[in-house]
Amino acid sequence: MRERPLNATIAPTIVGSASRVAQRGSTLPESATVDELARAACAGDVEAVGRLYDELVTPIYRYVAVRVRRREDAEDITHQIFERIVAALPRYRDNGKPFAAWAFRIARNAVIDHVRRARPLEPLDAATEPHDEVGLEQISLRGEEIRELRRAIRELTA
Repeated sequence: MRERPLNATIAPTIVGSASRVAQRGSTLPESATVDELARAACAGDVEAVGRLYDELVTPIYRYVAVRVRRREDAEDITHQIFERIVAALPRYRDNGKPFAAWAFRIARNAVIDHVRRARPLEPLDAATEPHDEVGLEQISLRGEEIRELRRAIRELTA
């Protein structure tokens, strides 16, 4: 499922300590929870980082895809999210809340950043008076004519 080696995206502090873990092998069972994988990944277990990715990539991608709606953008943002997650692993503290909540907060912030960057900006000069020769007086007169026409229509007999 991963497209490139973990060493290409893992923070150097994790890669440095990964050699110690790789020598003794991963001690995590196949049925390890996301929180157990997160604790192992914070300790430098590269295999745990890969398994975390495998566990979280689909739900995070779905979360992003629903909010972004372009497949390419969703894929790019998901990649950025996992880069942020891996880079922030050394700073992660298990405070009793699920690791997935922490990861989804990173995803939420990445989506917000993307939407803010993608928002079109309009210069203030473009928000001036309409240029189609329609003045405020003409708009007001048109509204009054419409009200008079509606009043006359209501008074018509069948």
